[in-house]
Amino acid sequence: MDSRNTSLDTLQGWLVLAPLAVLCAPPGFSPFDGAPDTTAIGTGIAALGVIPALLLALLRGRGDRALPMAPLWIVLISAAVMLPKAVDTFGAWKSLTGVAAAAGFVVSGASLGASGRRVLQLGLGVLALVLLLSAPLGAAWTGALGNTGDLSEAALPCAILGAGAFLTAEGILAFAGFAAILLYGLYAGFVPVYAGLAGLTAAVIVAAFGAVAGRHGGEIGRKGAAKRLRILLVALLLSLLPIAYHAYAPPGEQETATETAPETAITATASDSTTGGIAFRRLTWARVPAMIADHLEFGVGPGQFQAAFPPYRDPAEIELSSFRRREPTPNEVEHAHNDWLTAIAEHGPVGGGAFVLFLLIILWRGCRATWGEDRSQRDFGFAAIAILVNAAFNSPLFYGPAAPAIAFAIFGVVGAPPARSASKEAEEKGATDKLGRAVRHGVPALTLLVLALFASHGIALVEYGRALAETPEARVVLPDGREQLDGQRLALILERAGRAAPDSPVVLEKQAQLLSRQGAPLSVQKGVIDHWQRVRPLGFPSNYAAGVLQAKEGDFESASSSFERARSVDPGNPLVLRSLLRVACDLRSPERVEAALADLESAELLEIDALRLDAAERMLSGRLDVAAPLVRRLTTEAPGGPADGQLRPSSLQGGPVDVLDANSTYPARKLAKEAGDELLADAFNVAFQMVMALDHLEAGLPAQAAISAHQALQSARGRDLDLGPILLRKAAAKAAAAVADGSPDPRLLQEAKDILAEQPIRPVDRAHLSEIEKRILRSAGLFQARSEIEAPLSEAERAPGNRGK
Repeated sequence: MDSRNTSLDTLQGWLVLAPLAVLCAPPGFSPFDGAPDTTAIGTGIAALGVIPALLLALLRGRGDRALPMAPLWIVLISAAVMLPKAVDTFGAWKSLTGVAAAAGFVVSGASLGASGRRVLQLGLGVLALVLLLSAPLGAAWTGALGNTGDLSEAALPCAILGAGAFLTAEGILAFAGFAAILLYGLYAGFVPVYAGLAGLTAAVIVAAFGAVAGRHGGEIGRKGAAKRLRILLVALLLSLLPIAYHAYAPPGEQETATETAPETAITATASDSTTGGIAFRRLTWARVPAMIADHLEFGVGPGQFQAAFPPYRDPAEIELSSFRRREPTPNEVEHAHNDWLTAIAEHGPVGGGAFVLFLLIILWRGCRATWGEDRSQRDFGFAAIAILVNAAFNSPLFYGPAAPAIAFAIFGVVGAPPARSASKEAEEKGATDKLGRAVRHGVPALTLLVLALFASHGIALVEYGRALAETPEARVVLPDGREQLDGQRLALILERAGRAAPDSPVVLEKQAQLLSRQGAPLSVQKGVIDHWQRVRPLGFPSNYAAGVLQAKEGDFESASSSFERARSVDPGNPLVLRSLLRVACDLRSPERVEAALADLESAELLEIDALRLDAAERMLSGRLDVAAPLVRRLTTEAPGGPADGQLRPSSLQGGPVDVLDANSTYPARKLAKEAGDELLADAFNVAFQMVMALDHLEAGLPAQAAISAHQALQSARGRDLDLGPILLRKAAAKAAAAVADGSPDPRLLQEAKDILAEQPIRPVDRAHLSEIEKRILRSAGLFQARSEIEAPLSEAERAPGNRGK
């Protein structure tokens, strides 16, 4: 009977280890190869991979050993109750699936006896070696997991278990354990990974305290163990020497290994993670309590941190996360980089409190295990303590491709009672068979039932992640050597990923980028962006994309509102501040233009080149009302100084140029031409002729007005602009000439109609006509031709190059 139980226990150890080995596979064999969302794949594999170990735990009837996991059921129930309120449904289901997988690993780990624990310990020690040796094979030392933090979180407890194996095992396994802890120290110090170093330090302190207190006397007294312990301590100290470089190196040299170059616009998404850092954590942690206070009753919901946190972000943190604006769109914060905080923020006082209680139970059990006599559990205690400390600086429990599964398997071992002999367990089972059968078989059975309910979501997460992993295969090399993603192949990849996870913000963002690049119909783009906004209503990227699309549609008021929502997340973002200036011009609102200019100047983003182009564009399109504040700012003082060959404000006489005054624009045109600035010379000529045309109309000189408007049109043509205001003024001049003698001239009226037919006229431009122009066009019957005056813009005409600015 003893040998049979031992064999079953060993088998269960292998069954627990198997999915962890899949998650820790090196590049080339890893399920994460090429995947942008490794967490989704890891969650799916964990939820499916733990089922065989749970089945054996059910058959063996060892569920009573997992009773410390009871708080996890409260977390799961609380999360399920909050599911209908989730905005980010993809994040909610991923979180719930992760909690179910966590319960499965806790029960499976708790069901292990001494032989099963030994298999798991030695196996995890080897996996630490696999992770660390394969780190150089990934970009920036990230291995197959794609992130140094994720690799560190997974390798830390495994390396600690490897150190324990070095003290107790023989031969190749002892060497592997020693190499694992040595390499981990080197890795954490070289990258560096401070959260991992904190966890490792905590485990070492607890071990040292136990040694001083005589808790490990028997172990150290074993033949050769003391010598190995000394070797281990010296190796650890030497491995941590690289951290001294980071402590004393000049600030400019302290670039983290995860700060890689930005991806192309179509592959990089704002949903990608931040690289973290001490300053980032400090700024983020300072803002999390405000979010908790605003959602004190139930939390923001499972997996909703990333969707709910944007309004609470610190602008200084955004600067760090965007690498000082090297990334134009700020990366989103997926979690609090502190699982203790994330639990409270997402699950509230009930679910979050239960999770914190579970962690405290594991902490207490872990400390007891390190001081206890059960050698099979002792090293797992050190690993659990390291995980819990690491969880205060990162997210090895809620987020990551491999670390959560490893952590909860270890928690299961630590939370269980000390291992007993097979015969002793058989005696206890027989004595309490009638009372304990329900617990022994019920706990794994209930956990299996929950995982069965989430199996379809686990499969979908893997399918979704693997579909996105094919994105690099869509790259094609252009004749000039540049790389580009093939739109058709990428669309098929995103379609497959979308079928598995239709609410994934990553898929929706990439689809929106692709459709925009392909010039898809605006209605199709709108459907995707609206869906994206539903799952990320508070996010910067979704609101910014909505604003861009609404501006293309000509709905400038809605575009302004979307840009303002994006700005509320990132007040100093250059993209959104410049977009607000452009949409203010589109709305023909001088007051908003003044405000947008003030915001740009306050953020030190007002550049003379951009200001010159904006001012010239508005003048050339005849929108003098919004050109006025731009030109006034341009000709008052040049921010950053003008480039050679451009009009220098200091050369102007009489102060800033007033584009609504012909006496101001005429000399400005001359000075611009003398300075060799043909663009501004033409723009000032348009402004001058437009003002003169209106003056002639008001003076009752329609023929002269038509000549001035025609000259304005000639200066503006050929620049791919919406010239609606100039066309309206010229048409008004023709119409005034047509009715000047009291009897309408059909030829001149037809010319006026032909002028209006050259381009669809925006309603906003018609609304900003002078009263005399409105009266003339109305008296000539041209306002009744609504299709000519107020025709909606076609999608081609809404394209950025054809819109009036």
